[in-house]
Order: sequence, then C-alpha cells, then structure tokens
Amino acid sequence: MLNLTSKYSKKGLSLAHRCPGCFGGKLFPKFLMLALSCFLSILLAQAQAHAQGIKYSANNVELKPKEDKAVLTGNAFVRKKNQGLKADKIIMDNKNNVAEAFGKVIFLNRDQGVYYKGDFVLYQIEKETILSKGNASIENRKENTFIAADQFNVDMKKNTIISDGHTKITADKGSAKETYIEGDRSIYNLNDKSISVFGNVSIIDKELVNNVYVENYHITCLEAVYIASEQVLECKQNVHAQKPDSDSFLTSDFLRLEKQSGDGLAIGNAVFLQKKEKNNIINKAERMQLFSEKDTIVMSENVVMYEETFDGKPLSTLSCDSATNYLGEKSILECYGNGKLRNFIKDTKVDADLFIYYYEKRVGYAKEKPVMIIQQTPKSIIHIYSPEMRYQADEKKIYISKPVSITNYQTNENNVVFTNQTIFCDTGVYDFRYSEDSQFKCTGHVVIHDEAENTDIFSERLTHLFSEDTTYLTGNANFIQHYSNGDTVKGKAEEIQLYSLEKRIDLLYDVVVEEFDGGSQLATSRFRGPKLSYLYKGETRQYTGSPNVLLEKPLDNSFVRSEYLFYDVASNTVLMQTNAVFVNEKEDHTKTLAYADTMKVFLDEDRSELMGNISITEIPLQAKLPRQFLPNNPYTKKYDYILCDTGEYFFKQDKEKFNCYDNVQVFRPSENTIINGDILTHYFPENYSVLETKVGRKNLAEKNKANKLNQTAHSTETSSAK
Repeated sequence: MLNLTSKYSKKGLSLAHRCPGCFGGKLFPKFLMLALSCFLSILLAQAQAHAQGIKYSANNVELKPKEDKAVLTGNAFVRKKNQGLKADKIIMDNKNNVAEAFGKVIFLNRDQGVYYKGDFVLYQIEKETILSKGNASIENRKENTFIAADQFNVDMKKNTIISDGHTKITADKGSAKETYIEGDRSIYNLNDKSISVFGNVSIIDKELVNNVYVENYHITCLEAVYIASEQVLECKQNVHAQKPDSDSFLTSDFLRLEKQSGDGLAIGNAVFLQKKEKNNIINKAERMQLFSEKDTIVMSENVVMYEETFDGKPLSTLSCDSATNYLGEKSILECYGNGKLRNFIKDTKVDADLFIYYYEKRVGYAKEKPVMIIQQTPKSIIHIYSPEMRYQADEKKIYISKPVSITNYQTNENNVVFTNQTIFCDTGVYDFRYSEDSQFKCTGHVVIHDEAENTDIFSERLTHLFSEDTTYLTGNANFIQHYSNGDTVKGKAEEIQLYSLEKRIDLLYDVVVEEFDGGSQLATSRFRGPKLSYLYKGETRQYTGSPNVLLEKPLDNSFVRSEYLFYDVASNTVLMQTNAVFVNEKEDHTKTLAYADTMKVFLDEDRSELMGNISITEIPLQAKLPRQFLPNNPYTKKYDYILCDTGEYFFKQDKEKFNCYDNVQVFRPSENTIINGDILTHYFPENYSVLETKVGRKNLAEKNKANKLNQTAHSTETSSAK
C-alpha cells in the first residue's frame, strides 16, 4: 500500500506538485474539496489493487479516474504475490487488470525463478500472461537458461513461454557445457523444463577447457527440443551435425543427443560422411547410435557404406544388416550379416556375413562365408569361395586365403544353369587395376575340375584373364581326362592355356600328351612338341600342333612328325603338313621312313596318304633319322630310296607296303642305278617292288578282264627290281 502523503511530505513537496491533475499546479478556491477528492481517488485505486493482491510504487503516480488507470513513472514497480514488474514507466489498467511497462522492463516470477526483460511488457495480471517486445529476453536462473527474441508470450498459469522472431537460447549457462540454440520461434515449457525451437534451427555445444569454451559440435535442423532436466537434445527434419575443423558430418531426419555423455541416436535416412585424404566415405542407415566416449557409431537397418572420389565418382559400395563405425585413430568399419561389396569393379561383387574395413589403410576383410561373384559373360558366372578375403583398395586387388574354391556356372540355350568347372588352390589374388583386363591368380596346389567333360588340370600357379576368358597354368602343369568308354587322356607341359568356354587346352613347351584305351597302362598314342592344342568338347577330341610335332603310336612302334599336325580322335585320322615324315620301326631292326609335304594318316586302317615331294626308304633301326631325305642328303649315298608325287603307305607290319604314283624314281646308290616309272608298289616283308608305266597298267587291266584271272601279269613294258 502506497503512502503518498508521508512519502512526498518527507521531501518537502506539496500535494499540488505531486497531483497536478487535481490542482493544475495552482491554489483553487475549492482547494479542500478537490484535495480530498484526489486523495480519495488514490486511496480507492490502491484499495482496488490491494483487494486483488497487487501492490505498486513509483517516483510519480498519475491517476486517471475516468479511465480507471494509474500511470507510474520513475522506478515504477508492480507486484502481485511472487510476481514483480519493474520499469521506467508502467500504466496500470485497473478495470482490465492489465499493466503496460515501458523502458528497461524487468518482470520477475519468483516461483519460476524466471526474469523477463524487454523494452515493452504487457502484463495481464488476472490471466497471468506477459507479452514482451523490444530487446526481449528471459532468464531462468534455476535452470541457468537464457533466451533472447524479438517477442515473448508468457502464460504463467500454463508455465509456457513462447518466443517469436530471431530467437537465441543459451542453455546450462555458466556450466562446464553450454548449449547455444537459435531459431525463428521457441516454446519454453517450465513444467518439463523443455525448450522447443522451430525454423532454421542452429545448435552449438561448447565445453569449458582451460577456462575457455571450445565448440564440440554444430547442428542445424528445422525443429529442435532441448529438455534441460534430462540434458537431452532432439532435432527433427533436415538434421545436419558437424564437429568444428572437421570435414565429416551427420545428416538424418531425427537426432537425439544426451548432452553429458555425448551419446546420441539418429533415425531416418541417417548419413555420416567422412572426408579422407583421397576420397569420401559415406555411411547410410535408418538408425545410427552415437557413442561419444568410444568415438563409435553403431548402424542398423538398410546399412550401406559408399566410397567415392571427391568429385562423386563411385569406388565401392558395402551393405549389410548392421555395422559399427569406429572413428578417431581406430578408423574401422565392421559390417555384420548379409554383407555385400559392390561397384569396386564392373560385374564383380563380394558377399560375406562379416566385413571389416580399415579406412586409413584402405584395407578390407571379408570373413564368415565370403564369396566373390564375377559376371564374366551374360551366361557365365564365377563364384570364388575361401575362409577370408582381403580387399586392398589402393592396390586394387583382393587377396584370397587358403583354401580357395572357384566354381564357374554356365547357362545353356534352354536357360538351365550348370557347373562348367571348379578350381581349387591354396591362395589367390584378384587383380582389378585395369577394369577391362582384370585377372585372377591362384597359387599352391592348383586343380581345375570340369565335371561335364570329366577333366582335371593340375599346376602350381594359375592366372585367369577375364577379358580373354583364358586361364594360364604353369609349374608342373598337366591334365587328365576320362571318357565314358574307359579311354583316358593325359598331358603335361611347361604351360597350359585353358579356354573353358571353348573346351580347349593349349599346351606350350615340352608338351607330352598320351592316350590310353580302356584300363591299359600303355599309351596307344603319344604327342610331343613345343605347342599342342587339345579340343575336348563332348564327343569331339581333336589335337592341333605346331611346329615340329611328333605323334607316336607306341603299340605299333611307329610315329609321325611334321611342322603342323591335326588329329581327330573320332575318325582316328591325322593330317600332317610341311616336312611330314612317317617312321615305322620294325622287328627286323629296321625302320621305314616316308616323307611328304602333306600326309593324312588313317590309324584305324593302318594306312596313310602322302602328297607332294614324297620319298620313302628303309634304314637300320639305330640309324639317325634324317630330317628330309633328298638326293643331296648323305643318307642317299647309303640306302635305296623312292621318290614320287603321291602315294599310299600301309604300315601294319605283316602287311606293310607302299604305293607310289606319278613321276616315280627308284634310286639304288650301291648299283648307281635310277629306275623311272609311273606307278610303284613296294612290299616290305618280301622286300621287292613292282614298277609300272601307265600304259602297261592299262594293257594289264584289259588282259585280266578278258581272261578273268586275278593274278599278276608282267608286260613287255614292265620291269621288276629286287
């Protein structure tokens, strides 16, 4: 209750000075009446205010009875219970129970421990609401919270404070960790100690280090809630969180952070980007749990990790059910369950239940049932299995640990998938430095098994070039093939080249290939030479060799040599070209030599056809084999020989003979004799020849027809040589 009379009397001021509205500053004839009326009005206003529990004071009080208002100026103060309003000027509207305060306004709610400041405050006393404008701010000293905004609307009954305009919030002010929040609007709920901020929200968390506040992180979003009692911060919509001096950041639809522990939870399209020295690492998931002390992010639901260049070119993609990202010096990603590594090279992927990736080293490990899948062609897929695979990103290689198993699946014309071949080895390396020429290397005990063709290839080293679909094997390279009829093919060389789709094997350097009939331990055919190609698809078995290729028939004690050889197993026919020679070793310790430009050998018929520059002779078994038997060769001075243009050689030993046609010449160096003719037949067991002319053969044919005799006739133009 104000006592104006006593207050003003102490300062020696007259009532006229303090109540100019009553007296106009002058003495009036009705002085006593007016003074009494003014004094009673003041007492009435005070009585009404006192009845409502309101007290006020000021240096000056101007009453407006008609408006039922009081204007307080100079240290104006209005109080209701534990609520106080202080300002340079306050207009009390007694009728509406409203106080308007101007200039350096401070409103205190002692129950809440909240101070409200501003250039203007509208205080609705009965409703217990406040409107604050102009340099408006609030300070909750109990919760150490400070808010500044363009305007505040306060409902003290509901314990809510709403700010509008550019809002700045300092939470936990003066503590070891301060939080600074900015936005377009906020709602401060004093009941649960929460502050909701809306529109272009910016949050900065700072920690006191050596008496200086250092920034921990900066978050932006469209909506945020800070719960002071729980020290929890929640952000929604377009969330972006980043640490200072860091190129890494987190985005999500929702983010919850526990201020004291620093732990958090990001939900909805969560993305964590890390800028490394050479590239970007992007982690995506529906949920990310953040553990500050451990510097770890635990991800779950639709987890994907991308590695890309700074200009956005993808390097690799890793997905799994859940993952843990260890940040800081550890810098490791662990990916669990249904892991899939993609996009590191075209048409290649790796699956495993566990992936571990070291960011700084750019090294990854695929563990727990890892498998590499390579789409070699639209109808050819390769699966590589091993206990562990190591991905070296900088080297662009994948190292595969022991034991390695590789399966090639093919799709036939009916879209039926079948196993083409399987490879086993100790260790392997997949090299994808050149995307269009990637290769796989395998070392140790290498085995290639072709189930469809019942073929196995062995070596110590293997290299597969995907662009060529070619496999190179070295180090004790050899193969074996079993046929359904019991036949077996074995081969070895310094190097084997395998063309799996063509079902072809090329053998290089010191080549030996042997064929065995049934369960025989003795080879029926043997190939030797520097290069031999073996085609083994289905029932087709064909050999092509060059140069200086040797085909041996050990059971027949014969062999064929030429610069080019083609052998078709189905027809059991051999075609030889360029310097072809047929050698037949016999029991009488001699050997027959048949030379020709081209030679076709019918092994089932024990017969060969010879064409071009034919020469045939018989020499001792131990004599050196001449590469070519020509007239100027030293051998021509020692042994008889025959020359002609075309011929046939029947090489079965008990029926061995030779037919020679066109330009036949028989050379007998011991007698210095040359015999010419058109047709010659030489019988090796009997060791004699029949030489004929074409005319003589025609006459002989007519005579035989007339006499119906099947015997040999000698015409006058026929000579025999023994």
